[in-house]
Parts: sequence; structure tokens; C-alpha cells
Amino acid sequence: MIKLRQYYKVLGSPPFQLLDRYIFWISRRNYNYEVLLHKFFLKIRKMKKTSEIPIILIGGCTRSGTTLARALIGMHPKIACPQKECLIYNIKTPHFLESTFDFSTEEINHLKTKFNEDNLTFAERVISLYLKKSNKEFIALKAPLYVTVVNELFKIFPNMKFIHMIRDGRDVACSLKTYPNKEVIGDKIYQINSRNPLSWCIRKWITFMAAGIKQRGSKGYIEIKYEDLVNSPVETMKNLFEFLELDMPSKDQLLSYYKYEIDIKHPQNIEIGKPIYNKAIERWKRDMSKSEKAYFKRVAGSLLIKTGYEKDFNW
Repeated sequence: MIKLRQYYKVLGSPPFQLLDRYIFWISRRNYNYEVLLHKFFLKIRKMKKTSEIPIILIGGCTRSGTTLARALIGMHPKIACPQKECLIYNIKTPHFLESTFDFSTEEINHLKTKFNEDNLTFAERVISLYLKKSNKEFIALKAPLYVTVVNELFKIFPNMKFIHMIRDGRDVACSLKTYPNKEVIGDKIYQINSRNPLSWCIRKWITFMAAGIKQRGSKGYIEIKYEDLVNSPVETMKNLFEFLELDMPSKDQLLSYYKYEIDIKHPQNIEIGKPIYNKAIERWKRDMSKSEKAYFKRVAGSLLIKTGYEKDFNW
């Protein structure tokens, strides 16, 4: 498996930058190279059947608060929510079943005998076992890439609830410029020095955001702003649980999420092991140069307005 750092290093190389830029513009700002790869990946999985499982999926552009949303949702007593990122149509490996769902050796050996099943049937089997072990009624899975195939996922899971985490694209771009910034070696987390082109960071935000907002108005779709989740977590989560048709946990229970997080499972988000803080909001005001602000405005300013982050181009 390609490590996250190596993956982004490849995407940031000049040949892939040129290819990505070409795909982005030729598709009229609908796709970048990363998204096309994922769409192709989902297609070859041949998830042609449908499932009635009332699954909850969390997606959105990387660095938009999907991990925080997952942690808060996981505090509900009826929701099983694994900490590790999970693409439900790509779970047929013993290591993944162990590290994500904490299955025992006996359970994994049994599941290995079912690897010949189609991906959807196998996913249903895994979810059923996980819910039984957790004594929960619903499952919530987080993976930023979900938002790029949300239309296809609604066809597979008609009862799905999809949570699209959105964030000011300028802050996302600033965060993506140095992402990933940590690496796990053994049982320790180390800082690393990543540098991604601003143009690619902006294109990534546009692509992921545009894919999600196409679902506006859909019954099972909701948008949650990272800024609202940070500044008003209780009220925002109350609205979210109403959307999920579930009762709201107590405030103390909800905000104690960080006590149950294991940093090693998500090294790029070790802040999740701390109470909510808002220092990352509007970081673009101090991190972006004047020329970078002008470039973002030219390329993605209209999407900022469409998503409610600005009223006009006067910023």
C-alpha cells in the first residue's frame, strides 16, 4: 500500500500536476485526477445491487472537519463509528478488518472464507457483525472521498444519510499546502515536511465541494459547516441528530469525545485528542500572501460566494 506521504508526493510532481490541471479544466471544473481515479475504483468494484442498510456516511474535502464530525457522531449511544477512515467497498483485507473494526482472529478467519462474495454482500456482512459486537443500531463511516461519489452511493444505499462537511476553501487550501504533516513509524508519530502547490490545493477543494453541493435538496443529504461545528458544537450537532432522526446526547457526553480518541489511528488529526478549539478558523488571513489571495479569488471566488463564505469578491 502506498503511504499517504508518497501518494501526495506523486500527485505533487510536475507530470501529475500538468495532467491534473488539464483534467480539471477540460471537465469544466468537475474533476481532478484524484477523483477520476476514485470513480474508476468504485466502478470496477461493480456495486450493482442495492442495500437497505440505514448507513451514515461522512465525506468532504480533506481538512474540512470530517474527523471531528465522526468523533462527535460516535458519541451517540446508538451509533457505531470506527475511528479509522473506511471506504466500505474496499474492506477485504484481514489487516483492515482488524485495525478498523477490531475483529478477533476467529472472526477475521471466518470473514476470509467470504472474500469470494460480491463487495456489497460482504460489506453488509461486516456491518452486521460490527453492529452486533458494538450493540448499536446504526453505523457511521468517515472517508473524505465519499463526497466524490455521493451520487453513486445514493443509488447503492437508498436509505443512506450523507453528511457533507464543508469549510472555507481558503483555510482548506492553507492546510492542504503542508498535508500530510505527520507520519507513523512503529508506534510513534513524527513531523514531516510536505509542500503541495497552492493551485492543486484549490482545485482539490473546488472538485470535492462541487461534487457534494450537487446533492443539495436531496432527502438524505445535509451540509455541516466546519466553522459552525467548532463555534457552536452543541447546537450544530442538535440539528444534525434531528436530521438523523435520533435523540441528542447530553452536552457533557457529546463534548467528551476527545477522551476516547486514539491518536495513532489518525496521525494527521492528532488534535482530535483535545477539546474543540477555533484557532484554525480564518487562518488564510495570516497565511495567504496578497498574490495567493488574488489567485484564489480568480479561480474559486465564485464558489466561496455560492457556498456562503463571502457575499461578493470584495475581500
